[in-house]
Amino acid sequence: MRRRAIQTTPTFPSFVEDKRRQRIEDHKRTMRMCWPNWDGDLSVGAPIDCGSAIAHLAEPVTLWGKEMGVGCPFYAMSVPCRILEVVDDETFIAAIDYSPEDLERNAWARHHQGIKLRLDILDVWVPYDRLT
Repeated sequence: MRRRAIQTTPTFPSFVEDKRRQRIEDHKRTMRMCWPNWDGDLSVGAPIDCGSAIAHLAEPVTLWGKEMGVGCPFYAMSVPCRILEVVDDETFIAAIDYSPEDLERNAWARHHQGIKLRLDILDVWVPYDRLT
């Protein structure tokens, strides 16, 4: 039996870095295009939304009796957050930051309020509920 070589995309560091850089630029362009009234603020204290279904915990938490450690995946699609720390230009530590109205009417929000997430720039989305 003869084996065929599997052809893959090159993984040279510069190729991977260029590809990521292009994804980041596309992401930022999409945010500006969709929400032209957003100022693009990604500094400490700025409101953002988690634009990814899965984020990762920045610190351990216990939810519903289950302990979850740093780096654990956490469902956070469209969760409102506030930036606590800018690790570098592409990584942020943000706390879930629901409005008082959401906290009053939503038990899910009350349990998740204040949980810290580590978000990549590609996980960040415009805080659209606060812009409308």
